[in-house]
Amino acid sequence: LSTTLSPDGTLSGTITNTTVATTTSGGYPVVTYIPAGTVVTGPSTEWNGMIYPLMDNLPVAISASSTVGALPVSSVEIGFGSTPLAFTNHAVRIVFVGRAGAAVGFTHDWTIFTPITNVCNADSQAVGDALAPGDACYIDVGSDLVVWTTHFSSYTGTIPPAPTAKDQCKNGGWQTFTNLHFKNQGQCVSYVQANEKADKKVN
Repeated sequence: LSTTLSPDGTLSGTITNTTVATTTSGGYPVVTYIPAGTVVTGPSTEWNGMIYPLMDNLPVAISASSTVGALPVSSVEIGFGSTPLAFTNHAVRIVFVGRAGAAVGFTHDWTIFTPITNVCNADSQAVGDALAPGDACYIDVGSDLVVWTTHFSSYTGTIPPAPTAKDQCKNGGWQTFTNLHFKNQGQCVSYVQANEKADKKVN
């Protein structure tokens, strides 16, 4: 990108054309959509205006599964390595084809993995553009998992384990089991109790 340096040391550049990129991760396509006119910003001390193409990094995600906290099934990296890049006016759409029901999160350097728990109100550019800086949301669209984001990172779709104890459902824990589609804490607790009863019958 052709960039401009701000007094605060931030570089900014504009993606002039709508950009669509596709790769395959875990045997499924992942597609990114960057709208024309998207402004990208990053620290001048770490970023030179280059944006690396979308790439599969599932092997890296699997090796860092202890950090991710669940089984990675698809993972992609886009941006400039571990350097945080932000979009100031348009959100970017990432589609994990065939991964509806999976959880999703992001990381910049694989030392901290941040789950995306915010559910998008709809799959639209307007909803994505309304996100706060640094935020992201997800939504299942048919059989696909869609992420709207305001920053470049490594994004990983995961299959989280099912809850095995009622305490895992408390303090918002029920929201992390996105593949089970709990609507509230009570549903999560009921799921655990039902499995406990089934185990007792078997034993």
